Amino acid sequence: MNFYRVIMAVRYYLFSRHRKGHGIHSPFVYKMITEVFLNKSDLSVVSKVEKIRTELLSTGEEIEITDLGAGSLNRRRSKQRVSELTRRSSVSAKYGGLLSRLAMQNNGKPIIELGTSFGISTLYMALSAKSSEVFTIEGCGNRSAIAKSVFQRADAGNIHLMNSDFDMALPEILSRSGTPGMIFIDGNHRRVAVLRYLSIIREHIDKDTLIVLDDIYHSREMGHAWGGIKALKDVTVTIDLFQFGLIFYREGIDKQDFVIRY
Repeated sequence: MNFYRVIMAVRYYLFSRHRKGHGIHSPFVYKMITEVFLNKSDLSVVSKVEKIRTELLSTGEEIEITDLGAGSLNRRRSKQRVSELTRRSSVSAKYGGLLSRLAMQNNGKPIIELGTSFGISTLYMALSAKSSEVFTIEGCGNRSAIAKSVFQRADAGNIHLMNSDFDMALPEILSRSGTPGMIFIDGNHRRVAVLRYLSIIREHIDKDTLIVLDDIYHSREMGHAWGGIKALKDVTVTIDLFQFGLIFYREGIDKQDFVIRY
């Protein structure tokens, strides 16, 4: 954990509000805490996804990783172990469970994910919201190939995987998927890129769309991006869970930012 992240973690634990919602005066946020954050995940989903994670962690396979960075002009290649990539880049069971419960509130609307990796987070959402089509984008071809096999093993037929640059694939998906109910951004941890994705997304969502931003304190740059997002005039509610930042464009709600212990 880098020094900036350590400092922000200490700050989070000092200033975050009660995890059970005590003292939260927003009915919308209180309902989110009591009905989603504190609810239990579907154990059959958790069991299936965590079994696949264990398989990925136990493999000795190495693959060449193509990192697109902020765009296709910035390609970096390296050979890495699948097990190490899984350990380092896949969502934890704790936050995978939260994605699962958030997806269950989706009411059949499309879900979009930027940053598939090996598909752990994708499965948590897709298996919990089987009536939703899940569109997920991964820039690295070898990662995409493994994710595709993972989805087949999990029999997750509602996932549509695109091996592409985010900037190319996102507008295409948004134009043909219909209004998304949930968008999970977990890929490019650069301030300019994140704000650009939000700008693109904003033209295609409604008041009920939830945007989940991963690793909001990944670096000082991401922390600044999170601060910039909270300052946007049309963002009415944000919830800081340290690992995730939840973004809402709800109408009829006073602009508020919450830091909730999770």
